[in-house]
Amino acid sequence: MTLSAGDARPSVLILEDNPLDIELAQSRLQQAGYDFEVHVASNRSDFLQKYAEHTWHLILADYALPDFDGLSALEIVRHDDKHLPFIFVSGVLGEEVAVETLHRGATDYVLKARMERLVPAIRRALKEYAEHRSRVEAEMKLRETELLFQQVTNALPAMVWTSSADGELLYCNDIWHEYFGSDDRKSWCDSAGVHVEDISQTRRSWRDALGSGKALELECRLIRAADQVPRWHLVRAVPVTIEGAHLRWVGTCTDVQMQKERDESLRVSEKLAIVGRMAGAIAHEINNPLESLVNLLYLLKGTDTRNDPGRGLLEEADQQLFRISSITRQTLTYYRGKAVLGHIDCKALFEDTVSLFRAKLRARNITPVVAVNGNIQLQGITGELRQVLVNLVSNAIDASPEDALLRLHAGKTAENGKDCVQIDVEDSGHGIPDELQSNLFQPFFSTKGSLGTGLGLWVTKSIVDKHHGEIRLKSRPGKTTFTIVLPAEYAENEARQHNSPSLPDGLASY
Repeated sequence: MTLSAGDARPSVLILEDNPLDIELAQSRLQQAGYDFEVHVASNRSDFLQKYAEHTWHLILADYALPDFDGLSALEIVRHDDKHLPFIFVSGVLGEEVAVETLHRGATDYVLKARMERLVPAIRRALKEYAEHRSRVEAEMKLRETELLFQQVTNALPAMVWTSSADGELLYCNDIWHEYFGSDDRKSWCDSAGVHVEDISQTRRSWRDALGSGKALELECRLIRAADQVPRWHLVRAVPVTIEGAHLRWVGTCTDVQMQKERDESLRVSEKLAIVGRMAGAIAHEINNPLESLVNLLYLLKGTDTRNDPGRGLLEEADQQLFRISSITRQTLTYYRGKAVLGHIDCKALFEDTVSLFRAKLRARNITPVVAVNGNIQLQGITGELRQVLVNLVSNAIDASPEDALLRLHAGKTAENGKDCVQIDVEDSGHGIPDELQSNLFQPFFSTKGSLGTGLGLWVTKSIVDKHHGEIRLKSRPGKTTFTIVLPAEYAENEARQHNSPSLPDGLASY
């Protein structure tokens, strides 16, 4: 029988048929300060009965009895417990027999002629047994924890893995094996499992995390083994430390392919909605020079074009056609949508945007005020940043009353030690209530009712986030300011992870 942590008093079973030896053993135990519950068995049947009835902490056995022997008792005990303290106390043990008992599993042996060794032997045996039980309990708890960890991770809808402190894979859950197959890869970002366009940046980020001991979060395309199709995943990994020592990493790979495709669909929808809203303004801008051109052609019917008045009408008609061509070219520049990385002049960006909304501004008598502090340049994906400004200016015009000012400002600033550009779009409308501001950047949330799609600011924030920037809002009645802070230099490699390669060229930037 084995030791139970709930026992009030430790129990000792003495296998002995000599009353004097029993009394001597009990006396030794009492002198040593032990409060054992002592039971005595003097023969085989008595031993078997008492051994089965109790939980024992220690067994003291004579080597030889009339109808029984200590080795047989040892064999019975060791069948149940390989480590329960079992000490032979005998007067007939020779050296060879004593060694044999140890080989058979006895904890120790004490000669009756040297009973002073009994207490130290008991103390040593009980200490070793307690240490063994502690190890066994710790190992059981560890196995239970590992089993629970496996069950929990296999129930999650994501790949879960652990690695050593240097990044070597130690464990992967079932979904991992379903996705990557049964290959023996050493790292979660093994070259066979990561898209070739993402492998360099992914490995560099993982090496940086291993070196710094900081948590990792990135998006990359992982290749599914079954069909070799790359799918976007959000990868997160955190270091596990115990008492300050970095022992291993726990990571997850969550499939975000469908989410990315949905987000891209929403961006395309917003792009089309913007184009639709701009169509009226563009048509109005083109209509004015067309009307002039029709009038000029009517006058030219009755005019000799070889004379000065006729040539002047032809020149005026040519100017109107050039005006129409400029409007068309400018519109195509805004909505071609190609993800071109380049340097953007903020003053030119402001002027081009204002020109697109000239008719709408004129109809409501809104005066744009452009202020650029010096030659402000920033680097980014041109089409996307133009869309950001178009969204903000369009919203500002919608929010402004008639005869108002719309202010556009750009200047240099610094954020976290990095050179940045700050762009402000300010209107003098009725303001945005505090309770609505936290939802402004959520998809399909609109303050314009049926007139808005609820996607403009969500797309705007997505683009700003992609450029590692920040969008801020301050609003009160009579003044609302959207502030964009963007790094002056664009981190192209990191931002590439936010683009979905599955969309046709011309849509990926929206």
